[in-house]
Amino acid sequence: MQRFTLADVLAQESLGLRLMTSERGALDRLVMGAHGTEALHPMPWMQHDWVLLITGVRLVDRPDLQRHLVEELADGGLAALGFGVGIDFDEVPGELTRAAEERGFPVFEIPLRTPFREIITFVNRSLLSTEVHQMRRLTSMREFLLDALQDAEPQQRVVQRLASLLSCTVALFGVDGRLLHASGPVPPDELWDAVALHAKGGAPEVRGTPPAIAAVRDRELVAGWLIVVRRSLDSDVYARPLVEMTAALLSTLAGVQRISAGRRRAEHAAFVSDLLAGTREDEVWRHRAAELGLELGGPVALRAIAAAGGPPDALAGRLDAALAAPPALSRLTARRGEAAVAVVQAPDAELRGRLDELYRRLGDAAIAVGRRAATVHELRDSIADALRSVTGEAGRGAEVVWYEDLDLLSWLLRCGDDDGLARKARAVLEPLAGDAVLLETLDRYFACGLHVVRTARSLGLHPNSLRYRLSRIEERLGRSLQDPETIAALHLARRASR
Repeated sequence: MQRFTLADVLAQESLGLRLMTSERGALDRLVMGAHGTEALHPMPWMQHDWVLLITGVRLVDRPDLQRHLVEELADGGLAALGFGVGIDFDEVPGELTRAAEERGFPVFEIPLRTPFREIITFVNRSLLSTEVHQMRRLTSMREFLLDALQDAEPQQRVVQRLASLLSCTVALFGVDGRLLHASGPVPPDELWDAVALHAKGGAPEVRGTPPAIAAVRDRELVAGWLIVVRRSLDSDVYARPLVEMTAALLSTLAGVQRISAGRRRAEHAAFVSDLLAGTREDEVWRHRAAELGLELGGPVALRAIAAAGGPPDALAGRLDAALAAPPALSRLTARRGEAAVAVVQAPDAELRGRLDELYRRLGDAAIAVGRRAATVHELRDSIADALRSVTGEAGRGAEVVWYEDLDLLSWLLRCGDDDGLARKARAVLEPLAGDAVLLETLDRYFACGLHVVRTARSLGLHPNSLRYRLSRIEERLGRSLQDPETIAALHLARRASR
């Protein structure tokens, strides 16, 4: 029994009670106590959802007071009125029952043989039994939820168990609106708008039903939102306590995960730093990698990934989340200077799709992927590849940069020393500095594959006029444009200067 109602009181045959008004809505009324008083204004001695017991001694020949009493009890939120007959009235007075019918307020008849104390005792005993039953049931439900903490995925299991206990829809969102876990018939995409409205102080509804929404907190910060959608949520005595407990459990898990994530990030950062410093034997690195879930020399090669162009801690979190999305990839993620670094073990096809999606979400950030690595030395090179490719490159690329996709010149431009390249480029081009015509001619010459006629046509010149300009370039440089080293140096310098 979850609720003790007027139907339970009337169903007790030994009391001989008889409902004198309509049953519509009356039998479902919650009963929280019973009390007898003949006071003309009894409400100061009564509580909400209680039953008042009277013989009507003050109501004899006073239909006005009978009607007024019904109005007072109905307005006061009482569950019902029990009227004892055989003392002052042979039957429940008609004016009283008519007034009660108009207000939809239940009135039942108490026979002369039934003392009021028996009704009060029965109600009190039944309420105590109901409360004990509810306490035991709620304790069992709470233990069922607590047991979910032992699961490998405790967040998901807690959400699933709450949904099964209440036969409803439950969803857990991150503070940014990202769906973490959901269970139940209502699609999650219908729920976040309700959560967002609640967070702004609104009163949301989902399919015409007010949901229960609770903040999941990590210390004083909101770390997520729990939403429960169920019809007649407030009529279930277990619903609110279970929602509150689930929010508390999820808050505890959020704190544990934060501490665990911090420790894991520190371990990952130490691994990357120590690896790049090269301070230990290769076998030691194999063991350390294995402890972090990575297998050097395994059937699937490792790759290093770097991201830059935003707050490095936030980038590391977004990169780790992309790699952790089901099915989770074996990985470690760390901050390295102003960049986020990850080492992941996964097929290239799986990795490419996730990184492309992450790149679209990040906007201006740059993402680069280093070479495949099966050994400790190759892993160091892979990390270096990725870091050099994103340093200073944030926002410049139009796609994720993979090591294999870079030609030699692009690799030199990305991975070389930026200041050193700039100085070298200025030195190579210094004889042409300030001469926009000759620099444009040189760029068109390279763009047309060193073909004189095509270059002249693109510039609107006669081929002989172009040859004259090329000879002026050679004079200034003191080098022949037929020399491959000269061509390579000039092409690299112009690319670097741009």
